[in-house]
Amino acid sequence: MKRHRTMQKLRKTLAVLLTLCLALSFAPAALADDGTGGSCGENVTWTLDADTGVLTISGTGDMEDYASDSDVPWYSQRDTVTTVIMTDGVTSIGYDAFYGCGSLTSVTIGAGVTSIADYAFAECSSLTSVTIPDSVISVGDYVFEGCSSLTEILVSAGNAVYSTEDGILFNSDMTELVCYPAGKEAVSYVIQENIISLANGAFDKCENLESVTIPGTVTSIGNYVFYECSGLTEILVSADNTVYSSEDGILLNKDKTEIICYPAGKEEVSYEIPENIISIGNGAFGGCKGLIGMTIPDSVTSVRNWAFADCVNLESVMIPDSVISIGVGAFVACSSLASVSIPDSVTSINDYTFDACVSLTDVTIGDSVTTIGYVAFAGCSSLTSVTIPDSVTSIDEGAFYGCDSLGDVYYAGSESDWEAIGIGEENDPLLAATVHYNSTGSDDGTDIGNSGDTLMVRRGTTMYFNYSLKGGNADFSITAGEAADQVLVGDWDGDGVDTICLRRGNYCYFIDDITTMHVYLTVTYGRSGDEVLVGDWDGDGYDSLAMRRNGNYYYFCNDITDPDGDTWSATYGRMADEVLVGDWEGSGYDSLAVRRDGNYYYFSLSKVTDPNGDVWMTTFGRAGDEVLVGDWDGDGTDSLAMRRDGNVYYISNSIATPDSGVDTFTFGRATDEVYAGKW
Repeated sequence: MKRHRTMQKLRKTLAVLLTLCLALSFAPAALADDGTGGSCGENVTWTLDADTGVLTISGTGDMEDYASDSDVPWYSQRDTVTTVIMTDGVTSIGYDAFYGCGSLTSVTIGAGVTSIADYAFAECSSLTSVTIPDSVISVGDYVFEGCSSLTEILVSAGNAVYSTEDGILFNSDMTELVCYPAGKEAVSYVIQENIISLANGAFDKCENLESVTIPGTVTSIGNYVFYECSGLTEILVSADNTVYSSEDGILLNKDKTEIICYPAGKEEVSYEIPENIISIGNGAFGGCKGLIGMTIPDSVTSVRNWAFADCVNLESVMIPDSVISIGVGAFVACSSLASVSIPDSVTSINDYTFDACVSLTDVTIGDSVTTIGYVAFAGCSSLTSVTIPDSVTSIDEGAFYGCDSLGDVYYAGSESDWEAIGIGEENDPLLAATVHYNSTGSDDGTDIGNSGDTLMVRRGTTMYFNYSLKGGNADFSITAGEAADQVLVGDWDGDGVDTICLRRGNYCYFIDDITTMHVYLTVTYGRSGDEVLVGDWDGDGYDSLAMRRNGNYYYFCNDITDPDGDTWSATYGRMADEVLVGDWEGSGYDSLAVRRDGNYYYFSLSKVTDPNGDVWMTTFGRAGDEVLVGDWDGDGTDSLAMRRDGNVYYISNSIATPDSGVDTFTFGRATDEVYAGKW
C-alpha cells in the first residue's frame, strides 16, 4: 500500500488545484486526451500504441506531477503499457507518472531528464532493469517501490550524482544507499562500511530479504526504510555504531528509547514493547501481518506516523495514558482491529489514524481530544458506536466517511454544544446517527458491555479490569493488597457480580466492591500450603471456598462467614492434575474438572459431593497454554479459554465442541497474572 505518501499527495492535490485555477483563465486549450494520446505537461505529450503497448513521452520541458495515480491520463490503460520511451527533450518524470503499470518491462529515460519524482515507477511489478542516464541529478523517494521483479538499477558512467554496484543504486561517492531493488533474490545483505545514510524507503517491500546488517558507519536512516519487507526477520547493527542498535533483531536507536523498525517477517503473534521505549517510530511496525496483539508500556509518549499501518491481523492494542501524540495514519488498514480507546492524554486524532479499520466496532475518545482529523475513521464499515467528549471542537472532512453501520454517538456535552462543533463535509453517517447528549458511553459506564465473564490482569498490586472480550485498554484499574497476596474471584454476596478475596497465608480478606476494594469480612480457613478453589457448591447463588490438599483430596465449605461449619470432603483426579471449577451444564452449581497430559480435560458433571459419578472428556488447546474458566457468553454455562503467547486469548463457548467458534483477542502483558469474573 501507499499509505505513507497520502499526506504528501493531499498537499500536492491542493497545490495542483490552485495552479489549475490560476492557469485556466488565460491558458490555451490543452491537447485533448482521447485514450491514445494527449498532454502530460505544458509542452509534453504522450501517445500509446495499443497494438505494441509502447507509451512514448515527447516534447520539451517537465512532465506533469500528478496528485494521484488515478489522475495520470493513461491510468485506464496502464495494464497495457509494456514499454516507455522518453525523448531527449523531456526534462522530468512526474510524480506517480507510471505508478502501477504492472506490465511494464522496458523503460528508456531520455538524455534530457534531470529529475525523477517520487513514486514515478512504483508498483511496476514486471520491470526487471532500468538505466539512469548521465543527465539525472535528482531521484525522488520511493521511485521503485513495489517493483517486485526489479533486480538491477544501472547508472550511466558519466553521471556525476549517482552510481551503481551489484545493481544497487547509491550516490556517486557511495556514502548513501538510495535503493536496493526489490526483486533481488539474496536473503541477506551486509551494508558496506562506507555507507553513512540510508535513503527513505531504501529497502521498501524487499520481500526476499531475511536479514540486513548495518555497519558502524551509518549515522542516518530515513523513513520507512524497511517498510513491508515481509520476509525480514532481523536487522543487525554493528556494536560500534554510535547512533543505532539492535535487540532481538529489532532496529532501535542507540539508547534503546525508540523502535525504528520491527521486522515484518518475525513470527511472533504478540509483542510486548519494553519499558525503556519512549517513541514508536514512523512505520515501525508497518506491514507486520503476523502480529495479533500489541502491548504498549506506560513509558511510551509518542506513536508516530503510520506506526502500525497495514498490520492486518492486529486485533487489539492497549494505548496507555502516557501517550500524548498519535501520528498520521498510525493504525491505517488494521483490518482486524475491533475496539480502541483513545486515552485522555491525547489531544488530537490525526488524519487517517484509523482509516480502513473495517472490523472496528466501537471507539471511545479521551476527554482531552479537541480535533478529529481528515478521514480519521473513514471506511470503518463495522463501526456501530463512538463516544465523543465535549472537548471536541472540530471534526474534519470525511472523518467518518463510509461508516455506514454507525448508529449511536454518545456525546458528553449538550445538544447546543454538539451543534457548535465544526463538522466537515462527507460525514453523513455521523450526522445520520442517533446522538445521545450528556452521555459518556452506551451505558454511561454502569454495565460496560458483556453479559458474561471477562478478564482482569494483575500487575504487582494493580488490577486492570476489562469489561468486554474485545481486548484493548483496561476499562478500570485499582491498587489493592500486597504483591504476594493470592487473588481469589467469586460472587460472595449472591448479587450476580464477582469481587475479590485476598488470601494471605490462611487469612482471607473478602472485598464487596472492586471500585473501593473495601474489605467487609476477614476469616481464616485451611492451611497456608493448600490450593484454594472457589465455587457455588450447593447452587444457592453464593460462592464459597474449597481446599485441595495432598494432591487429590478436597475439603469443601458452603458458607464463607463460617467456613468450618458446613464442610465435607471428597477425592477426585490425580495428584499431578490441574484442577478447574465451573458450571459445565448450566445447572446452577459448580463442579470440578481436571486437566491432564497437556490438553485433555475430564469434566465432572456431578455435584462435588460425588465428583466421580459422571465424568466426560474432551481436548482443547495446546500443552503450554494457560487455561481459564468463565461464562463468556452469559448463557449460564461455563467453558474454557486459552492464554497463549503471553497475552493472546482464545475464547470457546462450548466444552462439547471447544474448537468451534473460537474468538481471539489480546489483553494485558505477558507477565501479568490473569483472572476471569463478571465485574
